[in-house]
Amino acid sequence: MVEARHDHAPNHVSMSEVMEELKLMRRLCLPISALNLLHYVKSMVTVLCMGRLGRAELAGGALAVGLTNVTGYSVLSGLALGLEPLAGQALLLPARVYLRSKGEPGRLTPCMALAVALHAPATVYLSLRLRVPGVAMATCMTNFATLAFLWISLTWAPAQKEPDEPTDLAEWAAMAHSAKWAELLRLSLPSCLSVCLEWWWYELMTIAAGYLRDPHTSLAAAGIIIQTTSLLYTIPITLSSAVSARVANELGAGRPRSAHISFMVAMGLAMVGSCAGLTWTTLGRQLWVHVFTEDPTVQSLTTSVLPVIGLCELANCPQTTGCGVLRGSARPAVGAGINLCSFYLVGAPVALVLAFGLDMGFWGLCIGLLSAQIMVIVEKKREKLVVGLTTRRMI
Repeated sequence: MVEARHDHAPNHVSMSEVMEELKLMRRLCLPISALNLLHYVKSMVTVLCMGRLGRAELAGGALAVGLTNVTGYSVLSGLALGLEPLAGQALLLPARVYLRSKGEPGRLTPCMALAVALHAPATVYLSLRLRVPGVAMATCMTNFATLAFLWISLTWAPAQKEPDEPTDLAEWAAMAHSAKWAELLRLSLPSCLSVCLEWWWYELMTIAAGYLRDPHTSLAAAGIIIQTTSLLYTIPITLSSAVSARVANELGAGRPRSAHISFMVAMGLAMVGSCAGLTWTTLGRQLWVHVFTEDPTVQSLTTSVLPVIGLCELANCPQTTGCGVLRGSARPAVGAGINLCSFYLVGAPVALVLAFGLDMGFWGLCIGLLSAQIMVIVEKKREKLVVGLTTRRMI
């Protein structure tokens, strides 16, 4: 361990420092948010087409999406995010984190935009011809199209190479042989566990919805709720990625005060985003639900619980941003412990007791989510997340 060089500037943060940090955050957030929104549009088109096929199809789609999240996306996302602090030297990064570490997060955006432009008409056409299997086929083709477009982009214009970066496969292999795999695993596995614990909780509650009195309605509502939370999630995950990079860079340069300013600005933006999410899920819920389904039963149930989801966002946006701070300061294990305690020792029992024991149904599951998010905030305050107090040392 090497002691970092401390800033000796006063604790007061000036407006000029805040504005400068906002400029840096904007430079990072804009391309990342554009990519996240494009990824969400792809998912939204898929669920929208299933919702137009009927209530049973939407319910089945919710279970299918949950299965892919549990078995694939959550694990890959967690591993990728866990490697952010070492992104400059990691060898197993997915393309998204690799390009972000190269300062080229915008390269994926046109590739994803082209794929989504093909995805929308393909999904509509195949859903009308083949129904649910057609939707699955369109999603699969879009994923391969995105990969193909990215390969063409990297082949035509390779990513920027660092001065000491290997130039051929033999050098990469030699570097991989001497890499500090223990350090990579120490960071990536806890982060993967943290992401998986949260994602899996949502999918377990989706499965639980299938055992309520009206499973078709509950599962269909759960599918719309997951799409809603996914859209809301684009704000905190963007802030989380940006603040992780900023905190890691500033701590690596021996500037903990600057890392603290990055933390404060990111959390301020997170609070604004969470308030916007609550406002939207409360005032715009009728129109939003109508986009996905015309079934009056599903519409009624979903619109009744959306304000609760908005309240969850008041806690979720700051806590997801806070996870970025933990990753940036190479402490992802803290987030994993907090998620385990909050979602499984508090949220799950509350959700199951309210939904089944007190017969509150789908409402009970949503209140269980709210209790888990509140517990996350309480735990992170107890852990003293503030960077200025907890990240005075660097690896």
